Amino acid sequence: MIFRYGFGFDLGDGYSLLLMVVVIYTLTIVALSMLMVGILQSPEQFNTLFPSIIPIMPLISGVYMPSGTITNPFR
Repeated sequence: MIFRYGFGFDLGDGYSLLLMVVVIYTLTIVALSMLMVGILQSPEQFNTLFPSIIPIMPLISGVYMPSGTITNPFR
């Protein structure tokens, strides 16, 4: 409702699929964070790696590169 009337963007009727994608993405980011915490031994290592990993997380979701912005020259 917010997207349809507030932003003028219709998401369609696939709310269950959208919810599933959000849940899977959230679990993936939590798993990557837990992996980082398990591997790193000290707060200094964490503070060194954290600024390098955080910008990658939105790239995984496609926030920085939405579909349609990158063209395929082989198409």
